[in-house]
Amino acid sequence: MRKSLQETTAFSLGGQLVYISPQGQLHHCEMGWSGKTLASPRITKDSYFRLASLTKVVTSLAYIKLKNKDKIKDNDRLIDLIDTESSLEDPRVAKINLGHLHQHTAGFDRYISPDPMLLFRQRSWCPSDLSRIETINLDYDPGERPSYSNLGYCLLGEVIAKSTGLDYRSSVESLLGLNDYALEYTNGPYHRKEVRYDFRFTGFFGEGYYKFFNFYDSSSSFSLIGSASSFARLIFDNKDHLESIFSLQLERLNCNTRKLRSCYYYSMQPMQITSTDILVFSHSGNLWGSTAFMMIDQFGGVMTWAGKGSPDPETHDFDSLKWQFYHALNTHYSKHREVRSHIPTSKVAQSGEPRD
Repeated sequence: MRKSLQETTAFSLGGQLVYISPQGQLHHCEMGWSGKTLASPRITKDSYFRLASLTKVVTSLAYIKLKNKDKIKDNDRLIDLIDTESSLEDPRVAKINLGHLHQHTAGFDRYISPDPMLLFRQRSWCPSDLSRIETINLDYDPGERPSYSNLGYCLLGEVIAKSTGLDYRSSVESLLGLNDYALEYTNGPYHRKEVRYDFRFTGFFGEGYYKFFNFYDSSSSFSLIGSASSFARLIFDNKDHLESIFSLQLERLNCNTRKLRSCYYYSMQPMQITSTDILVFSHSGNLWGSTAFMMIDQFGGVMTWAGKGSPDPETHDFDSLKWQFYHALNTHYSKHREVRSHIPTSKVAQSGEPRD
């Protein structure tokens, strides 16, 4: 873990790395200072980071819990679950179902049409005015191909809210109990427990970037804050809900496990080099000045990293780092074959936690 954390210094001067073994033992490692180097407290296991798009994994878990309770189904149509009063400008919108939103195949492509969740100084129409769904034009047919979408997860978050009769944040708390894990949502300003970030490679945006975007509206997409260990514990304690992704026939579904962003299941993407290597499902998060990454593996282990820095946009440092984490985990399981068996979900050990 120490070596893996040191690899993050390519663009992150500090961070947390956590691994929970299939047996439930939590290992953690921290590096760097919460603010200025040498002039601020060291980062600890409990320091807060912006977990960015790891938020979508939480939204996904809330969705799965409702689906398992038969409250919603993958083939439920989006327009049947939100209020629409007029005809659709693009009839393909009527074909969007919840499974499309969940797997980033609803027809939204942020590289073709601007991402409404990140419009500069403008509030997104989701979730504030869902009737706008009647006027949008899709970038491709629903189900045609994957394309990562903040908008899709905003809509999924609103479906979760309507299914529980609560707002999104209250819905997730009732379904997952985030307060028990010291995970919170930010409205933009920095939390008193939060580290200060490194904006060397963020271009126009600096420390005050949060003032230009609506973090409340983005609650289901990228507004979660907390520690890497808290996030890992949440995923570990709910991993039974994710078991089915490891039985997917990825080749039949044209999913390239050696190429990042080739497809998404339960909001995450599969990673595997060869059939003899470990299969993991991963998700990354990236906001200005902060990055995060998580993996859940086929044996039931969970790894989470949170860092205070952004990669240089001229490089592929972040993708390289993801594969370095993968190779470290693959090597670990190769050396410790006694853990290569699925272990039923159990609470994470809360005492005797070794610090590497």
